[in-house]
Amino acid sequence: MAEKQSTRETLDFLQWRFYFFEDFTETESAFVFKCHHSLADGIAIILMYFNLQDKPDMNDMPRIAVKFSFLQNFICFTILPFIMIKIVLNLFFVLPAANNGLKNPSSHKSYTPLKRACFSESIPLEMIKAKGKELGVTLNDVVMTVLSNSLKEYYVEHANDNKTDQVHLAVPYSLRPPPVKSASDFNFDNQFAILPLKFKLTSEFASGLKVIKADMDNMKTSVDPFGYYYIIMLLMLMPHMIRSFFLELFVSKLTFVFSNVPGPRSPFIVG
Repeated sequence: MAEKQSTRETLDFLQWRFYFFEDFTETESAFVFKCHHSLADGIAIILMYFNLQDKPDMNDMPRIAVKFSFLQNFICFTILPFIMIKIVLNLFFVLPAANNGLKNPSSHKSYTPLKRACFSESIPLEMIKAKGKELGVTLNDVVMTVLSNSLKEYYVEHANDNKTDQVHLAVPYSLRPPPVKSASDFNFDNQFAILPLKFKLTSEFASGLKVIKADMDNMKTSVDPFGYYYIIMLLMLMPHMIRSFFLELFVSKLTFVFSNVPGPRSPFIVG
């Protein structure tokens, strides 16, 4: 799959592909959809698969963020211009360029579009939910804390970097409203913002969970994702030179992109 993802399609041809790996494992086949991200976000693709079923069950729809009330929308869009100004100033003058064991501008490493893929053993979702319930936190808090611990360990073991205790992580934040009647109410489009997050690297789960949970709770109540969303929309209307300058500046501040797309709540049935 990494090989297929690393292959760039010519711009004069369709920018999407379906791949079927019949013998993915001894007991499983895999059905993979590849497209340019400009066509759709992760949730839209999940919902495309959902609609391929013979009889989609609305109860199996992935959970989407709660729809804002009229008052919440009014407040959000009233302060939005100020949020956008704050974001731009922060990008230029506050957020430092990424400089750590894995992304070091002084090393002059060349980056390529080559993708590598790996899979862990399946971890039962119910087990993670049970752990979160036991600790009084959300499933996402548990997952992000494990990520924090894992990245810290990776820095120490593979980058010989024991000093880095925080990286800038880009997190796609869905702005897609819940469906009204059916899965077909979703459009095949992008409705998300890229939110840079100062992500702390922790070496111990229990203490790290408190730190990560506090950061995740702050992010949930932030209006910054809307600011980033509309800044990107405005950039798309600007000349290529200006757009490229801002996007390259933004990318220079980041070390990782972490995407956690909510999937179906039960197996899809096709055929």
